Amino acid sequence: MKILVIHTFGLGDMIMFTPTLEKLFELYPEAEVDFVIFQEAASFPIEKADQINRIYRSSYRIRDLLSILIKLRVQKYDISLVTSGTSAYKAGIFSFLIGAKERIGEYKSWVESLFYTKAIKYIENIHRVENNYKLLCDEEVKHRVKIYGIKKAQRVDKKIRVGIHPGSNPLFKKKRWAKENYVTFINLMQQEYFNIEFYIFSGPSELIEGEYIVQNSSNTLLIEDKSLREVTSLIWSCDIFINSDSGLGHIAACNEDCEIFTIFGPAKDYKVKPYSKKTQVVKLGLDCQPCYGTDRLKKCYDIACLNKLSAQNLFSTLKKYSKVLNNVS
Repeated sequence: MKILVIHTFGLGDMIMFTPTLEKLFELYPEAEVDFVIFQEAASFPIEKADQINRIYRSSYRIRDLLSILIKLRVQKYDISLVTSGTSAYKAGIFSFLIGAKERIGEYKSWVESLFYTKAIKYIENIHRVENNYKLLCDEEVKHRVKIYGIKKAQRVDKKIRVGIHPGSNPLFKKKRWAKENYVTFINLMQQEYFNIEFYIFSGPSELIEGEYIVQNSSNTLLIEDKSLREVTSLIWSCDIFINSDSGLGHIAACNEDCEIFTIFGPAKDYKVKPYSKKTQVVKLGLDCQPCYGTDRLKKCYDIACLNKLSAQNLFSTLKKYSKVLNNVS
């Protein structure tokens, strides 16, 4: 049996698909499983999975789409599956043209369901991990999110290590919390906790933020110019991880020992928060939240949900919910 998984989103969404991938391996243990992805970072969580046969890559340019469609169509897949959250209409057409015997995907309107032989109704008010799982079965999620091929290293020091990712996908900068707030938060933490250090994770698109935080606070180390594999190992070494709705928060969720505090502004926390029992959402809870994907976000110029969220708000949340901090206070 040959199965193709179609994934159009990035790193975090791929991590949120891994519980369903584990279920897929259980249901079809002898199958050849291929992926087609459209963002290179999306390959990282799954590239070391033994059961995956091949990962195809494409862009959204017409010529590349036609080329990959031809390559995939000749494979004569038995099953194609489109991961949750994708534009059901576009993904449905793509899946239909590949020509798999069974085509699985979700839909919001009945027109979108026509492209699939097994169409699953999209449910808005559940987590994306659960949306993905329902593509295969109507059971509770029984698998954790994971990254294949990486093991957590053991630490020997006794310091509390706090990881901070101040960035997000550069296309969605309205998700970012102000860099000045992170400096204030670090100062608040250091006034109350002494045996503590901070790792500031910065990719190319948020290097300005990372450098600012390190230059204006103490006991901080800037993590830059690292591979995703190196970044993952460093994130998994943290006792606490703080982010503003980014893919690195999902990497942290793959370490079941890490406490995660994710700052949410416009985005839907119930849909995309890191899938871990140790995740705490930090938000103001304004009446206008969430507004991601709506016209309200386009018309919002002050982003009050983030700009009015203070460093004290984050600090108070950690003091209330962090077992790591409460064990040393």
